[in-house]
Amino acid sequence: MSQPGRPNQTYFDLLEAFPQPGCVVCGLLVPIGDRLVQSVLYERWSDQPTHDAIRARRGLCATHSHQLTQYRGNAQTVAIFFRSAVDAAVRALESTPVAAPPERAGLATLLRRAGRSLSGAVRLAPEAPCLVCAEIGAAEGRYVETLARDLGEGRLAEAYRRSDGLCLPHTRMVLAAARDAGVREVVIDVQRRVWSELHDDLSTFIKKTGSHDYASITRRVSGSWQRAARLMPGLPALFGTDHCPSGGDPADE
Repeated sequence: MSQPGRPNQTYFDLLEAFPQPGCVVCGLLVPIGDRLVQSVLYERWSDQPTHDAIRARRGLCATHSHQLTQYRGNAQTVAIFFRSAVDAAVRALESTPVAAPPERAGLATLLRRAGRSLSGAVRLAPEAPCLVCAEIGAAEGRYVETLARDLGEGRLAEAYRRSDGLCLPHTRMVLAAARDAGVREVVIDVQRRVWSELHDDLSTFIKKTGSHDYASITRRVSGSWQRAARLMPGLPALFGTDHCPSGGDPADE
């Protein structure tokens, strides 16, 4: 068994958050995203690297761009940020060839050809990740690394066993990162228990609502459908929408 790392702030953040409902990693990352968006608006608005990152990304991702607009009194700051993003898009279009591809092809083939010719599709593509997503991703990596190293035993393992477990995406990340059989055993054991209990609660909820037996539904069972909708996909602020471009043709792959 590998040796647990020396406890650091990430370890103690996880330990403190495990008693809260839901996936511990999701629960820690969403507030980090909120603080980062506020930092962009209130502290980093005059920071040239921030403007450069926003220009390179053509803004922020859809989630964090929308979040920027929700804080009152910042319309001018948001306008300045996105003026740079729009300018980058305009300049990309100015160097985009007008001629269409010479033959019909599926989207995957067109994008491959665009990559080779640096056509408009590629020029318009982001040149850098969303700066908020990138910093959230770095924090997520630290949490996953700590869990993958320290969940085999000790205080963190005990807190995990008493928790709601992890969402499906973060379970996959921890299992992929874990190199210790003891850690993997704990993760598999806890998640099997948590998801089996959730399955039973969902079955009970379906049965009782189907028979209109609402009076006997417990609070845990009544919230099972919402719990499942959070734990299976993870929180939307972190995992968002599966992007499925239209026109793709598997035969073109």
